[in-house]
Amino acid sequence: MPEFKPKRLHKYKVPERFRPEVERQLDQLLANGIVRESNSPMRSPLVLVPKGKDGCDGVRLAVDHRYVNAYTIHAAFPVPDIEDVIQRIGRKRYISLFDCRQVYWMTEVREQGIWLTAFVCLGRLLEFTRTPYGMKNSG
Repeated sequence: MPEFKPKRLHKYKVPERFRPEVERQLDQLLANGIVRESNSPMRSPLVLVPKGKDGCDGVRLAVDHRYVNAYTIHAAFPVPDIEDVIQRIGRKRYISLFDCRQVYWMTEVREQGIWLTAFVCLGRLLEFTRTPYGMKNSG
């Protein structure tokens, strides 16, 4: 929206026990080209979501995009009705199923919007080149 002003939001703390895993995941995201170094005027904080009871199964990285989302116009793309889909494929002979891991990262972010995905963690400012979880209209 026109009234949007970039902000450098404060980072969230990373518990010491998760630090090695967070660094490993960030390095892997960089190596895979999912994120890159940034100099964006916008920065959102990275959020750690523990997996399993008390984080015993590791940690999932997410970004708190609430500020950017508040100024993002909602896309009016209609989501297909599952009943319509079932009616169209109900009498087909073959149906293929695909289960993609980390499916959001399969689509690229347009170059002009990448700066809005910037996030801060462990003294690094990174930005997504692939669709991040949690941004309005990502789905």
